[in-house]
Amino acid sequence: MSKRPPCTLAELRKRNCASSAAAVKESSSEDSDEFPDDLDPFELPSYDELGDVILGISFIQQSLNPLADVPPIVTRSMLYSLLPCRSDVDREILQLRLDKKILMMSLGSDVLDYLIEFDNYKKALEALIETDQYYVTVVPALIKTLKKNLGTDFFTKEQLTSDLGLSEQSIKKLRQDTMLLNKEDKWSFTLPKAGKYLTQLSKGRTELLTRLKRKPNKELLQTELEKSKLRSSNLGTAFHIHDLVGRQDVKSIDTTSGKLIRVVNQG
Repeated sequence: MSKRPPCTLAELRKRNCASSAAAVKESSSEDSDEFPDDLDPFELPSYDELGDVILGISFIQQSLNPLADVPPIVTRSMLYSLLPCRSDVDREILQLRLDKKILMMSLGSDVLDYLIEFDNYKKALEALIETDQYYVTVVPALIKTLKKNLGTDFFTKEQLTSDLGLSEQSIKKLRQDTMLLNKEDKWSFTLPKAGKYLTQLSKGRTELLTRLKRKPNKELLQTELEKSKLRSSNLGTAFHIHDLVGRQDVKSIDTTSGKLIRVVNQG
């Protein structure tokens, strides 16, 4: 069963404010503005200071059943399912990249649609050292230079060597270990085993849509939809609903009985 259902931006703000009030009440110092380092993202004191996208990423990740050895990945469309203005989402994503907070990945396509927090990507790079001593000196240098260039969409081969300081051997090795992808002279960073994530995302999307299309009026309450576990994906039903709503394959409708998930294309 999924961990958390999707919600609207207003509900997300309300939940964050409630958590913030609880955190303040439980604080050991009434006069202090400091919050514990381990505070949950939803318990941070100011939603507006956090920004819609970074809070949305944290929220969606809580609906994800993570796969082994694959850091949490969120798609751009999932953020569209939470936040009302797509242009604002895109602008904030760009700012987060420039602020060195997130890395955008294409995962084999021509579009940068997949987001990963840079700290999580850093851990994936550092894990290479444990399996191959070649990376002992390569990875620390790459982390430093890549972080400075998170605003770059795709790299050319020349940029990999000049801007990121990678040797031909390192480029070959990273590509061999599926940390680098290239299409013609467009290079982007990726993750080992990202294919497993993409496969489950695609199969879960198809299964959920098929299940909805078999229902009367091609709709079902979200609570009912989540009762049956998906056979083709372990990512979580709520996670897939974020994806489908953001892609505009389905829409989420508020009713007195709860959220109703309805297929958009009734054909």
